[in-house]
Amino acid sequence: MKLCLLKSTLILCLCACAFAQGSPTTPEQAAMNAIRPDAIRAHMRFLSDSLLQGRGTGTTSYQIAARYVATQLEASGLHPAGVNGTWYQTVPLRKSVTDDAKSSLVLVTKSGEQTLVSLKDYVLPGDLNRADTSVEAPMEFVGFGVTAKEHDYDDYAGADAKGKIVVVLDGAPANLPSTVRAYYSDFNVKAKNAVAHGAVGFIDLMTPEDQKRYAWDWLMPQIQMGSMQWLEKDGSPHNGFPELRGGALLSQSGAEKLFAGASKTLDQIFETARAGRPQSFALPVTARVHSFSTHTSADSPNIVGEVVGSDPALRNEYVVYTAHVDHLGICPPVNGDNVCHGALDNASGTASLLEIARAFASLPKAPRRSILFVFVTGEEMGLLGSDYYANFPTVPRSAIDPASAGRRP
Repeated sequence: MKLCLLKSTLILCLCACAFAQGSPTTPEQAAMNAIRPDAIRAHMRFLSDSLLQGRGTGTTSYQIAARYVATQLEASGLHPAGVNGTWYQTVPLRKSVTDDAKSSLVLVTKSGEQTLVSLKDYVLPGDLNRADTSVEAPMEFVGFGVTAKEHDYDDYAGADAKGKIVVVLDGAPANLPSTVRAYYSDFNVKAKNAVAHGAVGFIDLMTPEDQKRYAWDWLMPQIQMGSMQWLEKDGSPHNGFPELRGGALLSQSGAEKLFAGASKTLDQIFETARAGRPQSFALPVTARVHSFSTHTSADSPNIVGEVVGSDPALRNEYVVYTAHVDHLGICPPVNGDNVCHGALDNASGTASLLEIARAFASLPKAPRRSILFVFVTGEEMGLLGSDYYANFPTVPRSAIDPASAGRRP
């Protein structure tokens, strides 16, 4: 049943593209009908096999999956559209994993010091800029940490975050439009805003609603796996925010300890958050965060194939299809299996896109515009491959988005 629905979805995708370029011909309709559920199943079975060890970003198993994708594209008759005439765009990466035994988070109040328990009260993400970093500073609660003045919302209004560790709720106000809310929920947007207001550290809290969706015992091991970011040309991590010298995610127990002497309770700030009202206030606490991280470097490729358009006047414009190849890799074992196979996330998307690419390539006459199939890395680590491709596309940016002509190539 799922494969039948998937086939219907893929056919609709192809129909939409065909109708956008004119009425479908009989050969095109035949190509749409040629979408093969068995082929999708076969791609998924290989990509999610235990031998690929979960296709973790930057691992040998991911490299195997990338070679498989490129081979399938070549066999389907596509042209390589990566860097220097290859199928690949290498994404340079840095990974940082926290050494919990050497790291710590201490709350200091007038009544004394309280050392929080690692992995029970908090978890530290790896610092991508420094192997050994620490910060000690007073704390300021700043609601969702959102400044959206175009929507008359600013959690930092009246706040004094300069030289402080900001405490921020996950997510964004529910009364913002969904796409706007998604933008302001992004960590990079929040971190940039914190830095703009002079913060030196960043502590994250989950709302009760988020805690129901993401249980601590499920979330904590994933954060322990480390942070990752692609590297700029000078070797610095993109969106590294070196101004933030310490950070953590608190569990419910950690949040309760932090707000024990605050002017407002956790329930009160959660209620204000649900109401979509800005909020901020100083916490009567100084935090001392020490983080020790191990850094490793890796290259992990995006894979890019092209169906060249048939219209000489339009073939230098591109329609882009994308899916991510990576998954979580090796995870805490479940029933003795420590591989996060990623059959649905995202072997299914990769398999589907391979079959769509084959169908387009099989047309007797290609669509008028060229089509790029971009299989990206690092999605599970924060949309890294997609972000890298957006910053460094392998075709002129204006060919993908004419409105961006003249921007960074």
